[in-house]
Amino acid sequence: SPSPPPPPPPSPSPPPAPPVPPSPANCHIDNATGPVTYKFAPGNLFPNLPHFGYKQTMGAPLCCTLCLSFQNCSFWTYSPGTGPSGPECYGQPGGGCCYLRTAAAESGRQAAAAPIVSGSTKPIGPPPTCRDGTNCGGTNLWTQWTDTSPPNTTFCDKYRGWCNPGVMPYPMSKDLVGWEFKSGCNPGYGGGGYKSASADTFFPSWAADGKLYTGWTDGHVRDDVTFEVVTAKSEGSPPLYSITHGQAAIVGDDPFTLNITEVKAYSPPGYSAYPYGGRFPSGSLVYKGTWYYGTYYVPQYPAGPLAGGLLGPLVDFRRSTDFGKTWTEPRLNATGLSDNLFGEVGDLPGQPGGPARVKFGTPHWVDFGQELEHSPDGKAYLIGNGAQSPTSTQMWMLGDQVYLARVSPTAAAIDDGSQWEFYAGGHGADAKWVTGDVKQAAPLVEFTNHTGCTTMTYFAGIKKYVMSINTASNYPVMDGGNFDTWFLESDDVTGPWSLVTYMRQFGPQVYFSNHPSKFSAKQANTTAKTFDTFLMYSANYDPHSGLANPPNSAYHMNLQQARFDLSDAFAAKLKARYDADTATAAGTSGTP
Repeated sequence: SPSPPPPPPPSPSPPPAPPVPPSPANCHIDNATGPVTYKFAPGNLFPNLPHFGYKQTMGAPLCCTLCLSFQNCSFWTYSPGTGPSGPECYGQPGGGCCYLRTAAAESGRQAAAAPIVSGSTKPIGPPPTCRDGTNCGGTNLWTQWTDTSPPNTTFCDKYRGWCNPGVMPYPMSKDLVGWEFKSGCNPGYGGGGYKSASADTFFPSWAADGKLYTGWTDGHVRDDVTFEVVTAKSEGSPPLYSITHGQAAIVGDDPFTLNITEVKAYSPPGYSAYPYGGRFPSGSLVYKGTWYYGTYYVPQYPAGPLAGGLLGPLVDFRRSTDFGKTWTEPRLNATGLSDNLFGEVGDLPGQPGGPARVKFGTPHWVDFGQELEHSPDGKAYLIGNGAQSPTSTQMWMLGDQVYLARVSPTAAAIDDGSQWEFYAGGHGADAKWVTGDVKQAAPLVEFTNHTGCTTMTYFAGIKKYVMSINTASNYPVMDGGNFDTWFLESDDVTGPWSLVTYMRQFGPQVYFSNHPSKFSAKQANTTAKTFDTFLMYSANYDPHSGLANPPNSAYHMNLQQARFDLSDAFAAKLKARYDADTATAAGTSGTP
C-alpha cells in the first residue's frame, strides 16, 4: 500500500511580544499593603484636565517616567483600560490612564484592585497608622464627648422638629465615672486602608487560636493577604429574597496594625430572607473549635419617620467546625413568620401597624473573653433589643427594652429553643430564669424609646459588665438621622445597672458598638484612675448632619482607642485587689 503523506510542516511560532520597558531606577512600586491608587488623592499635577487630571501612557513604567520628568511629581498611578485594540483611557485609544500627584498625595492613597499599579519617586513604607491620631484626622488627645447630658422631660431639638423625652431611669455610676476617646486613634478596617470605606455589622468573637472571627454585610471587604475583594448584601428581592453574608478573621494583637483575612461570602442555594425581606448577621461565638454565626430578620422599611413593628426575630445560628470553610445552616429558608429559633413573630412586611413585637431583635453574644473564659457558669449568654407594647416603634435602632438569655455552648443546645433559659427578673443570686418559653422573658433593662442595638462585655481587669446601647437621636428616624450611644455598668450580668455616660449624636451616627475584650487592659491604671479599652463600631451610613466625630468614624470597621475614668474610691479598691493578688501569687511561687 502507498505510504501516508508526510505531516504538514509546523506553523511558524508567533512573534514574541514586545518587551515591557524597564522601570526607571527611581520608580518604586507602592504595593506594600496591596494595590493602591492615588487617583483620588490631593496634589493633582493637572487640576484643570478632565477625569482626575489623567495623561495617557503605554504602561506603568512610562507613567513613572513621565512623573520623573516633573520636579514636583512624587506619586503616580497607572490604570490600564482595555479596548478593542489595546489600552485606552476614558474611551480614548492610545494608552491607559496615568495620574500624577505631588507629595501631598502620600496620606491620601486608597486601596485598589489589580491591575492598577501605583508608585513613587522615592521609597515609602506602609501608610502611617492611626496610632498617632493626627494621621487620621484627630488631635491625638484624650477627649470627652461634648454633650453627655442624659435624656429628660424636654429632650427635644426645636430646630429639627423632633422630640424624644424620657427621664433616665438609671443612677450615675459611682465606679466608672466617664468615658474618653483618643482623637484620631481610630483605624478603619475592611477597605484596605485606614480611611477606606468598606461594610458594617462587625461583631467579633475571640477564639483559642488568637483570631477574632466576625460576620459583616452590606458592602465589600478586602482581604489584606490575598487582596481579593468580597461583597455581601442582606436585603433580598421577591420572589426568592436571596442574600449574601460576609465573614472574616481579624488577625493580630496590635489594634493599629490588624489584618482582615480569610474573607468569604456565604450564599448557598436557597439561602433567603423570606418571609421578612431582610436577613442580617448578628453575633458570632467561637467556642472549642465551632463558630456559631447568628442572623436576624428585618422587614424592608421606608425612609423617614417610622412607626410600628419593623424588627423581625432571631433566625438561628449556623455553625462551622472548620472556621468558616463549610457551614451547617438549620434554616436556609423559613417556612413562615414563626419558623425561627425562639418562635417569635414580627409584624408582616409592609404591615407594621400590627401588635407583634420581638424581644430578641439584633441579638449578640455577651463577650466573656477568649473561649468564654469568664462566663459566670460556663454558659453562653445572648442579649437582644426588644419591645412588648403594640404601640411601640421597634427597629434595629429603636426599642424599649433589653433582654437576656443563656444556653449551654453545644450545637445541640444552641439549635434547640427549648433548652434556652430566659432572664425573668431579679439581680445576682436572686435572678430568676425560665426555660424554653421566651414569652416569660422579663426586661433586663428598660427605657421606653431609648434602646436599640445592644452589646455587653465583661472586663475581667475591673470585674465589670459594660452594656453598650445605640439608639436613634431623632426618634423615630433611622435612615437620615443621627444616633446616641450610652453605656451601663454592673458587677453582675443580671444587674443592677448604673449609667456611665450618655453621648448624644455620637459619631454623629455610630451603631453596632461593642468593646472587644481582646483589646482591653488586663488591669486598670490605678494611678491615672483609668481603664484602657477599644470601642468597635460601624458609623455614618446615612447621617443627618455633622462632621465625623470621633475623627475617621466612617463606613468601615472602626476601632477607637478609649478608656473609662474611675472614681477615687473604685481606683483605690482595685489597687488593694491587685496588691493582694500580687502578694498571693508571690506566696504561691515562694518569692520572698
